Amino acid sequence: LACRSVIQHLGNTLPPSSFYDFTKSFVMGHQWIFASASLFLCMSHPALGKNLLARGQLLPFRLDEEQREARTPHQIMACNGSVLRTEHMTFADYDSITQAIHDDLAALPTTCNVTYCPQADITGCVLRVTGHDFMDYNPELIKGGSDACLDLEEADNAGLAQCLVHGEHGVSVYALYKKYCTTISLADFIVLAAEGAMTFTRRIYLQEFPDRKEVDFKSQFHFGRTTATDCDFASHVLPNPEESCSDVKRVMVDNMGLTWTNAAALMGVHTIGRARVENSGYDGWWSDAENSRRFNND
Repeated sequence: LACRSVIQHLGNTLPPSSFYDFTKSFVMGHQWIFASASLFLCMSHPALGKNLLARGQLLPFRLDEEQREARTPHQIMACNGSVLRTEHMTFADYDSITQAIHDDLAALPTTCNVTYCPQADITGCVLRVTGHDFMDYNPELIKGGSDACLDLEEADNAGLAQCLVHGEHGVSVYALYKKYCTTISLADFIVLAAEGAMTFTRRIYLQEFPDRKEVDFKSQFHFGRTTATDCDFASHVLPNPEESCSDVKRVMVDNMGLTWTNAAALMGVHTIGRARVENSGYDGWWSDAENSRRFNND
């Protein structure tokens, strides 16, 4: 009933048979796509579905014909003349891309409260994409890593297709990428976007604590990542939050070859952004709202 009320709220008719059958025809016929986690939550947890509806969080987003069939960032962020591998890049190129990220973020409102923090939302989106991208790395199989390879149909990646293409609060990774796609691979660009986001949010923190250190990603950046076009190997590899430390060990220590210290440092990315029920089943800022737009240890 909760799911049907959501559909009614969006101005559509109730399914003639099962909700699953209707959802399939609804998606294929009307080109609307719900984040897969939202549909799962709505079908399996009616009370939660009603809560999402009441808060206006369960909303559709529109993709074009080709994007509806896409499963990877390479497919959903198609760009004319795009390169799969960056062959040449200068520090000036690095500055141009990260400055474009900074400019878009700086144009957003600095308001940050319990329900609204645009700078935290988009930077959290960028870092989530980047983290999910490289967390399929397996040194023994020599597969995965920062290759722009994500299975966007997997529940763990719910919301990322919308985040990449349409963005948050008017800032879109895809829109920025199209300005550089003929020379910079998507695999490299995703890393650059994350470094730009972290640098920007670190500077917000330094405005209040100017004695703290800047972050220097630029001097350590290496270009040349190859964008993967086939991501079958990247499915079902991310840690399950319900499994806590055992899945951190499985993914970060056993698969990726990190130490526990490295894994703890990597988890620190959660200082930025927030969890959303429609994406993960969880809700709320990782820290207080204001600190969720600052790259710090809070």
